[in-house]
Amino acid sequence: MRSLLKIFLPYCMLLAVGVAIYVSSFRSTSEIASGSEKSVKAVAHRDPVCHMEVNPNWQHHATYQHQDYWFCTQRCHDRFIASPESFLGQRCVVCNVRIDAKSALPATYMGKTYHLCSEEHRRQFKADPAAFFMHSMWGIPPWLYYCSIAGVLVVSFGVF
Repeated sequence: MRSLLKIFLPYCMLLAVGVAIYVSSFRSTSEIASGSEKSVKAVAHRDPVCHMEVNPNWQHHATYQHQDYWFCTQRCHDRFIASPESFLGQRCVVCNVRIDAKSALPATYMGKTYHLCSEEHRRQFKADPAAFFMHSMWGIPPWLYYCSIAGVLVVSFGVF
């Protein structure tokens, strides 16, 4: 019995995570049929603080100058509320410095154009664009993110 548990536990956990992700982005058929404003806004948005793609159903929301913004965590929400102007406007993806749209250098990644403040930052971004979005995942510190990956690997290999 214990050996069966060791074999199936990782798969059950993977299934539970998949179900949780599905449920968190689920819209009821009544919302879709009614065409309510909430169902229209259920498309993904980008958190202005950490730039993570977020779902409006996550409930972290603020309105600033008649514009709606959604956030991945309460921490990102609070940082935005404290100083909204510091997170708005065109910014360099590498150094997060506010840049003028006329002088910005474009670089495309996964079909979206990002703007950079210098040719050096453009080269850095093109060398590994995913690195500039990964470190702010879920609004947690990078060291905790990497420790969680290590923990999952240790547990996975320990089980098998």
